Amino acid sequence: MRNRVMPFARRVGGAVVAGCVSLAILGSTTSGPANAAAAPAPPAVVLHGEGAWSIFEMTTAWHNALAKGSSAIDSRYTAVGSYFGRADFLGKGSDWVLSGVPFTDKELAQAKAKRSDFIDAPVVVASLGMLFQRPIGGPVPGLQTVVVLCDPFDETTWPPDITNQNDAFARCTQWQKYTGPIKVPWQNLAAMLFSYPKDANGGGADPSLSWSNPDVLAAMGVNNLLSIPPGTGPATVLRSDPDETTQYMQEFVSRFAPKVWAGLQADYPQGFWNPVTETPGRQASASRGQADQQADQFKWPASDPRTGTAPSGGVLAPIPSSLIAEPRATWGTFGAPGDFVELLPVLNANGEYVAPTSASITKAAAAGGDQPLYAFDHKIAGAYPFTWIDHLYAPAHGLSVVKTEGLATLIRYIATAGQDVAASVGEGRLPDGLVQKSLEAADALVLSNCVGPDRTVVASSDPGPFAPALPALQNIGRMLHCQAVPAATTTTTTAPPATPTTAAPTSPSGSPSASFSDPGSFTGTDPGSSTGATTPTTVGTASASPADTGSTSGKTADHKAVLITATDLPITPTSSNGFDKLGAFLLGVLIYLLGRGPAKRALNRITT
Repeated sequence: MRNRVMPFARRVGGAVVAGCVSLAILGSTTSGPANAAAAPAPPAVVLHGEGAWSIFEMTTAWHNALAKGSSAIDSRYTAVGSYFGRADFLGKGSDWVLSGVPFTDKELAQAKAKRSDFIDAPVVVASLGMLFQRPIGGPVPGLQTVVVLCDPFDETTWPPDITNQNDAFARCTQWQKYTGPIKVPWQNLAAMLFSYPKDANGGGADPSLSWSNPDVLAAMGVNNLLSIPPGTGPATVLRSDPDETTQYMQEFVSRFAPKVWAGLQADYPQGFWNPVTETPGRQASASRGQADQQADQFKWPASDPRTGTAPSGGVLAPIPSSLIAEPRATWGTFGAPGDFVELLPVLNANGEYVAPTSASITKAAAAGGDQPLYAFDHKIAGAYPFTWIDHLYAPAHGLSVVKTEGLATLIRYIATAGQDVAASVGEGRLPDGLVQKSLEAADALVLSNCVGPDRTVVASSDPGPFAPALPALQNIGRMLHCQAVPAATTTTTTAPPATPTTAAPTSPSGSPSASFSDPGSFTGTDPGSSTGATTPTTVGTASASPADTGSTSGKTADHKAVLITATDLPITPTSSNGFDKLGAFLLGVLIYLLGRGPAKRALNRITT
């Protein structure tokens, strides 16, 4: 019995040892191209963006965050306005553009482009703030009313502390500072923005632009603002270059202040009025190119941008709400009073005067989604109405692997973690539905650009090498990535001339085949899953030795050279480095059992 057990035990032990050796060899050499974590980190990538001013106060924080991935994104953004940003993008002058106004048919025709040539991701809630500097230069600074407490000629009206007529003349009439919110109805705000010099009926006795207009006084609940000269309104600073802020300002006037809009066209028929575009119909009292130059007019000491004198009616500029940081910083340097520069509340459809804050802008976006100016004609409590969505546009084709992956990461970052930065500077947060659309756009960008034999699409819950280590990115879930495919290794052998064996069909890149219909139906390899597609066998190319360089035409090879490397064995990946441990172990056992007898006989011949 012992004589039979011992040989069997030796054979089992030898098989186990052979299996372990096979496992060690293959485990140290095998890597799966479907494993995203094992892929080498791509180089840093520079992404040039242009467009809207809505993100001007966010770009530095975004740049710093995106530079902290294992592979850095050098995000370089130039705020040139939406119109020139789209023009540069169509002219291949930037990698992406941010615009709240979509491409026009004329722009696309001139560039010989189609809308399907671009990936569209809604990424930012934009707002238009009414930046206001209080009046200086009247009888008293700021907004003040004259209050009549008594009649200096009627002693019966005098309060007890007034005992003579001189006191009565001095104290019966007093200045009182206006401390309530500044409320300007739509018609009056429209007139102020365009310096329209008439009232709602086309007369000029008490123009709608002035602080003394009855509708303004009624809205603010006072009977006068005599600190401001009668008929005087704010000096307005508009944009001289075409931009989305001008388009939405003019849409507001045309839709919600129709009398002013009609009066402007009648007074200046040669203007650019219809259709409403990013170009102002006509300029107002002053204009500047770029939003930061508008904000630069709010300086200490205060001055009228038209004349350089004291602004007796104040100064008004429609700019992105977050750009209030610029004049506030300037005024604070000189110790100027903080209440001399502010963002005016704007009347919404719910009858509320609402100032732009992160919360009020977010409410408008949450209700209206991608519909601009939604809270102007929909009753949304607490919503700031001058709100719309800015979209990021990127090429749908032709990007390199690193730019594809970099831009997809940029979109995902802005739509998730980047929203915290937007809120911190006073802008709104993207609604959940639009966040999801942005994430889908990032996957679509990968699918449409990651095409060709040098790259492959993989799915993973890992945000990728360009992503900073932030929970908002790590919690997105399954997303698509573009990876470079290493060039195939050519193996040389000294075998006689041979005909290479044709491998089983694979994808054009030699990587796992995958089928795509949309980002949500990805059926290729998921490196985060142990149930991904089987890696197809790759067959190396057999090349003749130097001695066998002659033609083999008309000859039949006596065998076929099949050269398979360990990394290309047809083993389903079930481990973290892409190979099947059980399959590798059993392969070693099989080689031992099949080769044991021939090896023993060969050894006996040699020793005898």
